Amino acid sequence: MIKLLAVATRRAGMPVPDFQSYWREVHGPLVARVPGLRQYVQTHALPELYGGDFAPDFDGAAELAFDDLAAYQRALASEDWQAVRADGANFMESARKLIVRDIPILGDYPSPRDRVAMVKYMGFLTRKAE
Repeated sequence: MIKLLAVATRRAGMPVPDFQSYWREVHGPLVARVPGLRQYVQTHALPELYGGDFAPDFDGAAELAFDDLAAYQRALASEDWQAVRADGANFMESARKLIVRDIPILGDYPSPRDRVAMVKYMGFLTRKAE
């Protein structure tokens, strides 16, 4: 299985609650229709952290899982994916992506129901030049 990880910044002037609501209620269902998509998780920045010492660098992240690279490439060629891309301009200023494979280190992962109450930290790494 491979994943597309994407981090997003909300459109300039868009309040955080509006961004999160649009992403969840309008954009999310569009993404869910993409062929070959096995899992889709939205990760929303905590609204209470805005304006403080721990303000997020991004407004959210998305994880989209596919069986393999070929399934991902077929998804990108679909009309549903084109609709997802077109809709992004309605609520996102920018998005950055990375295609990855998970390497589990700690395996005690709670159920999806339990994860709703959890807080997730996502760090973004860049390898050293050499």
